[in-house]
Amino acid sequence: MPSLPSPQEAFRRHRHDVLNELQLIRAYIQMGRTGSALQVVDRLAAWLGTLSQWQTAFPTQPETMWCASQCPHLRLVACEGPVGQGDIGRLCEAWLWLDEAAAAAGCYADVALAWRPGEGYELLLHPAEETRGAWETILTSAPAWPGLRVALTIWRD
Repeated sequence: MPSLPSPQEAFRRHRHDVLNELQLIRAYIQMGRTGSALQVVDRLAAWLGTLSQWQTAFPTQPETMWCASQCPHLRLVACEGPVGQGDIGRLCEAWLWLDEAAAAAGCYADVALAWRPGEGYELLLHPAEETRGAWETILTSAPAWPGLRVALTIWRD
């Protein structure tokens, strides 16, 4: 697996992603598509808001914030159980890989991280129904991360 980006590279990627979203908002406004612009604003706000989830879940592990700040296609919505320092690298590698695959497929997902005693960690992806097929395809090509299972779920709101 590739090494995690440096904090400088992570910040560059984060800034790039935010600026791309702002450019998209500007373009939609110029075209008079305010509804589309508002959707992008909502998506950007939701992603930036989940960075607080990461900060709360991993207060002593800043590398997770750098990881999450580069992944606008994934939104952490819940984190259950302890995450050991030795598991952070594997979690971040999986998170970065999933976000890159989601970007290529043009889809997004809410994600819950859960600890399963005796089994390891589980990333539960909850995509919009219209992108579920794309996520199924993504997961067929996902590498194996020892001690980490990735699964699609259907959550009831």
